[in-house]
Amino acid sequence: MAGKEVRLEKDVSETDRYGRLLRYVFVGDTFVNEALVAGGYAEVVLYRPDDRHYELFSQLEAEAAQSRFGCHSTGVFDDGDAGR
Repeated sequence: MAGKEVRLEKDVSETDRYGRLLRYVFVGDTFVNEALVAGGYAEVVLYRPDDRHYELFSQLEAEAAQSRFGCHSTGVFDDGDAGR
């Protein structure tokens, strides 16, 4: 994706409860957060009040898990629903 514009969008908060910067990432027309979850490479965690895309991400995560995409096939995300 060299040479493409990267755009960061804030939901509500600047950071999560651990001080990590919260942003939605877009590279060109690609919504990176969405692509990572859909491919099974990111786990969905809800940090209220930052929930703009939570329903979409949750659905994509369920589909990735059902299809055993990405980390789901390795068991990396098999620690239950803690933190959701």
